Order: sequence, then C-alpha cells, then structure tokens
Amino acid sequence: MLDKKQHLNKDYFPCKHDLWISLVIWITIAMAFYNSYVKAAPNSIKGMMGFIIFFMGWIWFKTAYIVLDELLVTWSGPFRNKVPIKYISSIKPTKNILFSPSFSIQNAIILQAGTKRIVVSPKNKKGFIQALLAKNPNIKVSKDAYK
Repeated sequence: MLDKKQHLNKDYFPCKHDLWISLVIWITIAMAFYNSYVKAAPNSIKGMMGFIIFFMGWIWFKTAYIVLDELLVTWSGPFRNKVPIKYISSIKPTKNILFSPSFSIQNAIILQAGTKRIVVSPKNKKGFIQALLAKNPNIKVSKDAYK
C-alpha cells in the first residue's frame, strides 16, 4: 500500500479504454447481471455473479499508473505492481495487451525493466512518458511510442 507521503508527490495517469474492449466488458457484466438477477437464479449463482460483476467493475474503474519519486506503480483493481523507475530502460509501442493492466491497444506502450515487461495504456501517453523521463532521463523512447 502507498503511504500518505508517497501520495503527495505523484503523477496519476488513468488508463485509456478502447471502445471495443469497453463493449466486451460491459456486455459481459450486463449478461451476468441479467442471467443471475433477472432470471431468478439460485442464491449461490447470484453471489458468484455478484462477485464477478464487482471484481470486473473494480478493475475497470481502478486501473491507473502512478509515477512516484522512485517507483512506477501499476494499479488494476486489487492488483498492484511496483517497478523501480531506475530499472526502466526503454519504452516502445505494442499491440499486445494480454495479461496486462491495459484496456487500449491503440495507446499501449511496453516498458522494459531488466527482464520484466510491463504493458500500460495511459490516457495521457505523452505526459506519462515525460513523467518517467523526468525521473530517469536514460530511458530510451521509441519515436513511435508517442503516437
């Protein structure tokens, strides 16, 4: 968990959401709600579907990237990932958002930190990259990363 001191000195970048991904997520939530609450499913199914709806909504509304003094924190619902900014060596565009805290193919960039790769899709991609470069000017940024 981030402490109060870290929250004061941060740059917060919410995730960009592509329309098609939005439709897939919200249609899934609507179908889960309809099948469990409108069709009068058993209570055990209602509880499970309620949890799924809550979990998907939590991830949808709480996916963001936070640039602190020394850390990049990716936040997606209950999941947090901390990466020391000094270890980020490059930023380049990608179209692969599988298994990542990202909801946009068009805005996705991949951060290389040692052997670790993190795919993010901030709404303000330029501001996000500039915030990282302000903390670590040695990051190599592909010219296509800003598009």
